Amino acid sequence: MKGDKTKLLRGDGQDPEVFTEVAEIVEIGEITVSRESTSSKPTFDSADGYETVIPGAKKVEPFDLTLKWNSAAVVAGQLNDDFESDDLGNYQIHWPDALATKKQFSAFVTKVSLATPQTEDMTESFTFTVSGKITNVT
Repeated sequence: MKGDKTKLLRGDGQDPEVFTEVAEIVEIGEITVSRESTSSKPTFDSADGYETVIPGAKKVEPFDLTLKWNSAAVVAGQLNDDFESDDLGNYQIHWPDALATKKQFSAFVTKVSLATPQTEDMTESFTFTVSGKITNVT
C-alpha cells in the first residue's frame, strides 16, 4: 500500500466534534509506540543469574507532519494556533487501506519548522506530541 490518499484531520473541539482535513500533506512521519522498562539485578533465586525486566509506562513518540507551505492555508494557520495553545487538540489519521483504518489521538503541537529548499516546494512541519493512547475510530 502506498501512503498517498492518507488524510490527517483536525478536530474543532466542539461537542459533537467535527474534523476537518489538513490539506497538501507531503509526509506523515513514523508513528512509534514504545514502552519503558525497569531492570532489577539478579537475586539468588533468579533463573541462571539473569536480571528481570518489569514493564513500565507506554507512550507514543513525537512524530512530524509535513505540508506544502501555503501562507493562506486555513488549517496550517490552525496548526500554528495549536502550537500557541496550552490545550490538547484532537486529530485523526485515515489510511487508504482496504479496511479504511482510522485512528484518533490527542496531542500538542510542540514544534513548527519552515523549510525553504532552492528548487523544491517550501514545506512547513509540525511535531505532534501525543497525550495518552492512539485509539481506533469506528
